[in-house]
Amino acid sequence: MSTLAIRDDQDRFDQGQIAALKQLGVENASQGDLDLFFYQCKRTGLDPFLRQTHMISRNTFNTRTNAWEVKWTIQTGIDGFRLIGRRAVTKTGETLGMKPSQWCGPDGVWHEAWLRPHPPVAARVTILRNGGEFSAIALYSEYVQRTKKGEPNRIWKERPAGQLEKCAEALAWRKAFPQDLSGLYTEDEMAHVEPAPAEENHTATAIQEPMVNKGQLTELASLFDVLSMGHDAALEFSENVIGRNPRSSRLLTENEAAQIIYELQQANTQGVRPDTGEVVDAEILVGEEVTG
Repeated sequence: MSTLAIRDDQDRFDQGQIAALKQLGVENASQGDLDLFFYQCKRTGLDPFLRQTHMISRNTFNTRTNAWEVKWTIQTGIDGFRLIGRRAVTKTGETLGMKPSQWCGPDGVWHEAWLRPHPPVAARVTILRNGGEFSAIALYSEYVQRTKKGEPNRIWKERPAGQLEKCAEALAWRKAFPQDLSGLYTEDEMAHVEPAPAEENHTATAIQEPMVNKGQLTELASLFDVLSMGHDAALEFSENVIGRNPRSSRLLTENEAAQIIYELQQANTQGVRPDTGEVVDAEILVGEEVTG
């Protein structure tokens, strides 16, 4: 068994596990945040060291204290929700299924495939648990992630129906499994979250977005390396994804880095360079942190 594996007799992360988590970008998390993360990992059975679940920090304005605070959100991918749901019904002997996903436009007519050139207005997903139906609707306007220029980012521009479907599916899974998924969110749901606009009585330094963390820098370097993308190609690709030239990976925000990592992972799975379409080795190697 790996020394990082969470043991049955544990009630919090040990020092070795915390050291590993710090390399994944949670070096500034409080002990209370780490304890909550541990509880969620043990409750859901998701492995943080295999990146099945992770914590993301965001600056949030506290209206009670009139100050900006760092808040941590526990996130996973939609596959993590599916895994948790299937484990739950296997344990209880229940049945599990899904109705075909649906999308609608401004006319309010639902379709089981979205074939129009413009994004859908909403997506609907229904989970079937032991005969019960748990439906959820996600609105494009509430979940679309935009660049600094206000345009949908590359993921949402190229796959608006698929992205919106994943958001609706996450909502439906939480409805169907509230005990198992309470307090857990997917990257697709949270990617659109940005700090609130500055109020007149707040300084500009108080509203900075969380910057790229060490774990993301390492993953970016590994992916750019295995996809044979040099410094210039990496910056050009990053600009196409996030809508601005970051000049260096170290100057990315946390959300921007997550967007770029997602696109690189998709390309790596297909075994092609995302900027040229050139076939490459699909095995991810461990690289050094990106330098500016």
